[in-house]
Formats: sequence, C-alpha cells, structure tokens
Amino acid sequence: MFCANCLTKNPDDAVRCVHCGAPLPVSPPGGATPANAPYESAPPSPPVAPWAPDGSAGSDASAGTPSSGYAAPSGGYPAFPRYPAYPDDAGAYPPTGYSAPAFSYPSAPSGDANAASASAPPDAPEAGGSAPSGAGGSSGLYGPYMPPQPYQPYPDVGVSGAYSQPVSVASDGLSGVYSQPAAGAMSGAYGQPAPYPPDGAWGPYSQPAPGASGTSGGYPSYPAAYPSVPLNSAYPAYPYAAPATRPLGPDETLSGGSPTGKRMGPLGGLRRALADRFPLPIAALALVIPLLIVGAVYAVVTLALGGDWAHGARVAGIAALALAGLALLITLLRVTLGRRVVASVALSLALIILLGALGGGGLLGAQPLRLAQAQQLEHAGQWASAIHEYTLAGQKPPASSDIARVYDEWGESDLSQRLYTDAATRFDMVIADYSGSGAYATRAERDLYRTYSGWITSGRADVNYPRALLFLDDYKNTASLCNASCLSGVNALETQAYYQYGVALATRGSYALAITQFEQAQTLTPGSHYALLAYQAAAPAYYSLGQQHLNSGDCSDALTAYQTLVSNYKGTPSAHQAGLALAAPVKVTGDLTGYTPTGYNPTAYLSKTATAPASQNAAPGSFSFSDDYATNLDSSGTYIFTGVAPGSYTLSVVGATSTVWWTNNDNSLYFFPVTPLCGAQVEALDGSLIS
Repeated sequence: MFCANCLTKNPDDAVRCVHCGAPLPVSPPGGATPANAPYESAPPSPPVAPWAPDGSAGSDASAGTPSSGYAAPSGGYPAFPRYPAYPDDAGAYPPTGYSAPAFSYPSAPSGDANAASASAPPDAPEAGGSAPSGAGGSSGLYGPYMPPQPYQPYPDVGVSGAYSQPVSVASDGLSGVYSQPAAGAMSGAYGQPAPYPPDGAWGPYSQPAPGASGTSGGYPSYPAAYPSVPLNSAYPAYPYAAPATRPLGPDETLSGGSPTGKRMGPLGGLRRALADRFPLPIAALALVIPLLIVGAVYAVVTLALGGDWAHGARVAGIAALALAGLALLITLLRVTLGRRVVASVALSLALIILLGALGGGGLLGAQPLRLAQAQQLEHAGQWASAIHEYTLAGQKPPASSDIARVYDEWGESDLSQRLYTDAATRFDMVIADYSGSGAYATRAERDLYRTYSGWITSGRADVNYPRALLFLDDYKNTASLCNASCLSGVNALETQAYYQYGVALATRGSYALAITQFEQAQTLTPGSHYALLAYQAAAPAYYSLGQQHLNSGDCSDALTAYQTLVSNYKGTPSAHQAGLALAAPVKVTGDLTGYTPTGYNPTAYLSKTATAPASQNAAPGSFSFSDDYATNLDSSGTYIFTGVAPGSYTLSVVGATSTVWWTNNDNSLYFFPVTPLCGAQVEALDGSLIS
C-alpha cells in the first residue's frame, strides 16, 4: 500500500510508513477489507506522480491520460473518490454502463464573508441529485474519470456537511450515497473538476463553472496539496485523496512525495537507504556486528598476538569507541533524513551506550584486569606470568604480598618435584627481596628449611652447601623459627651437610677446605654418626694435603699436615703413612764459600754429637765429632749428604793437615736441624780455612 502522506510504497502488512512514519490502514487477518477503508484496494501498481495543476498530464500514455474532449484534472475542486478497480482496468475510465455515485456540495458556513464567492457554479448539480450528462459520457462540466490511484484512508464516520461518505464497503460495491454504478450505464456527470484559472482570477475560494458567470452554494476548502490556493479555516477539511497521479518514468523517483524528474545518484541512493527502515536481519546484524568486531579485536590481541588482558581490553576499547562514534553519526544522519521512529532511535542509542561503556571500560579497567589475569595465571600455575602481571599492576618489593605468595607457591611446586635448586632460589627471593610481606616471608623461611633438609638428605652432588650451611646456622639462631626442640634436628642436619660438603671438596682436591668441614662436623655433634664419618674422612684429607704441599715445594706446610695427622688421627691408616714419611731419611746440602781446591780432596762430616773449642788452632785431642754421615767436597765447595735421618747436626771438614768446624757468635758449635720430609739446606759457610 502507499502512504497518504509521502506516497511511499509500503509492505502490505506495514503499520507505519517506512519513510515518514505516518500511520497506515491496518488490514485485518484473512485479507478482509479494513474497516476504515472506503474502497477495495487497487491491484499493485508502480508509484505515480500527481497531475500538474496547470492541466498538463504525464507523458506516459499507458497511465490513463484523459481522452479528447475531457478537461484535465483541476486543483480548483476537490477530486471525487476514485471508483473501485475493475478487472479490465487498462485505461478505459469508467466502463460503459456504470453511473457515477451521487455527490453534494456543501453550503458555505454561515456568517462567512466569502460566502457569496464560495457558491457552486450555476450548472452544478443540486445536493444529492444527479449531474447532467453530455455526449460521449461527459457533460463538459466535469473532466473524465481519472486513472486508478491508491486509495486514502478516511474517518470511520462521515464528514459533517455536504461531503458525507459511506461508513462501510459492501463486498459487491460501495454502499450508501456512493453506490456501485450499474453495468452498462455511465452518465459521465461525475468526472474531475475543470481546471481553475490563475491564482486570484475569481477570488480566493471560488471559481465559475464553464459557461456561467454566477455562483451558488458553498464550496469546501481546497486541500493543502494545492499550495497556490489559500485556505480558510472556516471551511471544512478536505476529506479525499490527493489528485490523480501517473506512473513514474524510468528516470524519475520520489523525494518527499514529489517527483524529482532525475535519476538518483550514488549519494541519493545512500540517503534513501539511510532514511528507509532497515530489514529485520540487517537491523539485527547492525546491532550484533559491532559487538562481534570488539570481541574479535580483543581475541586477536590476547590470543593470536599473545597480549595480556589489559592490553587487549585497551585496543578493543578504542575499537568500541570508534564504532560508537560511527553508530552515532549514522543515527544522526537517519534522524536528519526523516527516520525518527522511536524504537529505531532507542535501539541505536542503546548500541551507542553499550559500545561507549565497553570502550570506557577497556580504557579505564586496565588495573583490575591485570590483577584478575594475575590471579588466573597464579591459579593455573603460570608463576612467571602471574608475577609479571602483578608487577604491571603496580606491586613491588619489599611489601608485595601477592608476588611473595606466588614465589612461595612456585617454590613449593618445585620442591614437590624435588627441583631443589629452583625451589631454594624462589624462597631466597622472598627472604631477600620481600621481607615486608609478613607471613609470606616467614613461610619462605620454613619452606627453605624443608628444601635444604630434603636436598641434603638426598645426597645429591648439586647441593649448594655454603648457602645451606649459612641458612641453617641463621635458622637455628632465630627464636621465632626454631625453638629448643628443633635445634637438635638442625644441628644434625648441619653435621651431615658439613660431612658431605667435605667429601665433595676432597673429591675436587680442595683438601684444606675439606678438612675444615670435617672438623666442623666433629665439633658440632661429637660422637654422632656423621661426626665419626667426618673423623675418618679427615685423616686421608690431611695426608693428601701434605702430599700436595710437598709436590708444590712447600715442605713446611706438608710437614705441618703430616705432623697434625700423626698427632690427631692416630690409628688411622693415613696417620701411619704420615709417620713413616716423617721418619724417612732426607737429604742435606750446602756450599762452602772461599774454598780453594788442593791436591787433597777434603771430607765433610755430619755429627749429631761433637765438642770443640772456639779456636780452630786447638791441639789434637781437644775436640771430638761423631762423624755420623760423610761426603766429599767437590771442587766448588758443594757437599751433598743423602739418607740422613731427621735431627740436629753440626758440620765439620777434614783437610790434608787440619780439621775445620764452625761456631756461633757465642763460640758454641753451629748445629742446624734436618727436618723430616724436607731435609736441610745448610747456609753458606766460610771454606777458606780448609787446607
């Protein structure tokens, strides 16, 4: 059906016009004729343009142009209601044999100053009578019957005054004063009014009939569709449809109810599309697609690109705000172009508000999203990512309880898998960097004790003994962590750690450090199992340490190691070996300066016991030497004694004619030590007296 307001074609089941929103006649279910429709509906036809008020008609010959001898439609008189559509409705209006329905002109309102000029023409029919007929089906007073056009709704009750209308439509024609013409009869009296002259030719509200000069009766006010004829509010409203129309040409369209005469360009088509009602599927997609776009942007950022929730929400929020702006612009354009249906505008505003809320939430909700994602990652066991999100949320050491808790949980997870190195690292992190986290720092201390306990007792070679021993020493001395009952357990664990650490060090050749750990274990828990093991391990460590010093030429330290071993670890195999090494013969070497070789080769002696005066010119028998070891001097005055038992010795040399000995500053005989392991390197002595 067509809208009476703007002539836009609407679906048959439409309630309001899709273009301007004006109400449309409601068709009852089952195809019955609506109660407020005066005529049966015409067969579907294309939109048509009104006849021009100057008497010219459209150019389309198939549109029912009046035949020769008939006057063109006029805006001067109101157009009569159209006849019902006929099966052969193809241009002959009306078929022969039909009589026009009766029509009456109302009298002018009483007291109207324009009543005299508003009367009907002299040849006009009396109210309720039949109009005179003329040759060929037309009297000349009225134009021919116009082509069918979409009917217009009228009130359920007749209009008061001369324009009474039927209140119902019979199934076989019109009831009331507009009865259906009989077959084969047509007087032609009720054609269209003759054209009216230019504005103001006969006054503002009347015009004479053809061939007459006076006026009689009153005329109704002209419809508002004729802007050239001013209206007077004293006359009744025009109750009938718009003037006769013609079909649109191929290059014509409607714009605001009038033909433009031009083909719409792309911009015009867009404007029409924006002004029309969107089909339900398109309207639904228009509401859903923006939300899907926002969700897709969020999914791409967070899932495909690996961004966190806050970053995805920020990007999606920007997209939502952009879509909200686009939706607002489209809504304003539709309202500007005439689409002012409340439901449509309300849905658009709801979408804009929803998109704006999503955009604002995405931009302003970064911190809550980071905390929420951090908690989700924490529950999922993604510890590093959770700590990262908590850090982005603004948490930092030393007071961040959330980060400390995650480190504790992370370390406990590692501990359950016996990943002792990683677990100790997590707990150390909490103890060192998150000391202000309260209970979580204490939890880390206790968890770290459990970690080292399991790690040390496992006997694994990768135990961090220095850190473990340092922590255990601090742990047992912290009253809030370890009471008297736990002290013995910590000491036992420390003893085991000292022993195992010493073994590990000795295996690597660090004998001095290994001995230190063994002795710490023996001191911490004397008589314990690991203390005894440490005692047994310390002896070979001492012997190996002595050998290490000897090989490096550090005889004094080697001697110290052997002597300690023999002294403190009696009964051990290593102590026995050290004792043998200490008792083994050694070498004694020295040089005599100023020695001049002679034909006689002097002999040098080492004596453990000797007596001699300070003077070298003592008479024979006044001195004596035990002469325990003897060797010859070489030509340079060097002497070498081998197989010398460690002890204290004095040196004497017997030449060809004399015996020479050496004294100290106090005139006592010069004795020097021959040490175990190392022997002796005698200092240089004066050999010039040897002859």
